Amino acid sequence: MKLAVRSVLLCLLGVAPMVSPARSNAGPIETNDDRLARPALPIEINGQLSPTLQQALDKLSAGLYADAVALAKQAIGDHPTQDAAAAYEIQGIGLFLQGESDAALVALKRSVELDPQRSSAFTKLGSIELDLGDVGEARKDLERALALNGDDKFAHQRLGAVLERQGDRAGAIREYGLAIAGKPSQAVTAKVDLGRLYNLDGRFADTIALLEPGVTPQSSDPAALLVLGTAYLGIGNTAKALPLMRSTQTRFPNDPGATLSVGIAERAAGQFDASVSDLKHAIDLKKDWSTAYYQLGLTYLAQSKYAEAQTAIEKAQSLDPGALSVQEGLGQTLLLGGKPDQAIAVFRTLSERGNASLEDLVALATAYQAAGRADDAERTYRDGIQRFPKNPTAYLRLGAALAMRRNYDEALKVMEQGDALDPRNPRLLRDMAFVQGRLNRYSDAIATGQSLVALDPQNPDGLFLLATLYQDSGDATRAISTYQQVLKIKPDHAIALNNLAVLLTSDNKAPAAVLLARRAVALVPKNSALQDTLGWALLKSGQAPEAVAVLAKAHELSPDDPQQLYRLAVAQDEAGNRDAARQNLQAALAMPAGFRDVEQARTLLGSLAK
Repeated sequence: MKLAVRSVLLCLLGVAPMVSPARSNAGPIETNDDRLARPALPIEINGQLSPTLQQALDKLSAGLYADAVALAKQAIGDHPTQDAAAAYEIQGIGLFLQGESDAALVALKRSVELDPQRSSAFTKLGSIELDLGDVGEARKDLERALALNGDDKFAHQRLGAVLERQGDRAGAIREYGLAIAGKPSQAVTAKVDLGRLYNLDGRFADTIALLEPGVTPQSSDPAALLVLGTAYLGIGNTAKALPLMRSTQTRFPNDPGATLSVGIAERAAGQFDASVSDLKHAIDLKKDWSTAYYQLGLTYLAQSKYAEAQTAIEKAQSLDPGALSVQEGLGQTLLLGGKPDQAIAVFRTLSERGNASLEDLVALATAYQAAGRADDAERTYRDGIQRFPKNPTAYLRLGAALAMRRNYDEALKVMEQGDALDPRNPRLLRDMAFVQGRLNRYSDAIATGQSLVALDPQNPDGLFLLATLYQDSGDATRAISTYQQVLKIKPDHAIALNNLAVLLTSDNKAPAAVLLARRAVALVPKNSALQDTLGWALLKSGQAPEAVAVLAKAHELSPDDPQQLYRLAVAQDEAGNRDAARQNLQAALAMPAGFRDVEQARTLLGSLAK
């Protein structure tokens, strides 16, 4: 038999896939340890120093901050003009390192008043202002420092932090990159900050290239371990991520951020019980932590423990009602837990925000589809196109929804609009080829399928789609060749094995077809179509008794399929059981659904009546 393409491809056009809980973005890693936080002020200052100030600088380097401050004050009194600007800068550093940030600001401002060309003092002034939350002033002073000394790595690094806080991620990445130009040894913190932003942009390979050469679980900065581990999680390499995360946890057992990161990595590695344990421990370390409850909910979701997931994520939402990721996670949990109406309420709230994303609308439409509200789903997808007319995904989603409702003409028009925006989108090409095939426009469908395969010639899914199009168009030769390509790449592709067996049976190569069909059935034994293909190949290869047994199994799996019942009757007739064949032919012809070989069934029944 020829397996209907529809049964294979409609699943590709259905409900939008949910975010995999095991791969959900963990977000920034939180920490309580100052060693993972801000960099200290650099000790270096501009210009030549008097012996007293050099002694003060040495005291700073030795950690004797009070002595350094006292010597700086002495220098101001001894040489009020010559040394004052440098002395105030050293005094500011010492005061800051003693925890007296406000007094440090006063001293540093006095330094730049006395010497407006003193770039190192502007750098320290801007850095302290940033730590105190005065981002605007910090930016002005750091930019002034860089205008005076464009090679100030620390100023670039701190300006990167300013821009990051102001939402300018691209600018922050630029400044962090300038901070590590030449890879100075003191740029470790800037590398970590740059890697963290790369992770947020999904540039995991860039983070790995930046940090991997100098990072080891035994010796590296804990923040670097977390950032590099997150990058490995991003590419799905849990084998490398987990040792890095666990090293940080071992060194900082009371840091909830380190424990959280381990729990996330364990979930990604499929170690769900360990993940639950560590995420609960993170909650014990930091009470009422929304992020930890949310991640715990995702782990429960990965275990299909929907009630527990709902409880955890609802707790996260109560602690941080404005967190969009938590609301999205709650909606997904409700949907996967079989509560589409409640999920709709959550996703509707998200979609009604002024800054709602297309993903919010897709989630809402998905929930409508799960609730059987196809009209509402279609309306939501149309709203997506209205609100995001330049996003090809909006057209893909609406087109798929229309195809699911068999409105193929409009579906194709919508998909073509999306294809015009993104002609190399593999999902659009795949769905377009399917719809074109449904409209019997096989030359167009094959051309589209060939474009899909050209994007990734070794992808078995694209090749399989193209093979089915060749098969449906009647081009058995190219269909056989393409199915063979699929099986070279993916030998256990059950449907490719089945469809190739169908074609070989029709091509009078039934013995070869039997071997393929047996492999398909071994992979998916409870699929009636695969059993039917094997039974028919056995019959055509002269093995009628076994064919009867296999076709009877196919009928048991799909008792309402008249085509399969007809084939069983044919096998029974050839095996000599004419009474059983007659009864099954009568039953097949009495079924309300039509079938392809109905005329042959009537002819055979007539011959058996004689």
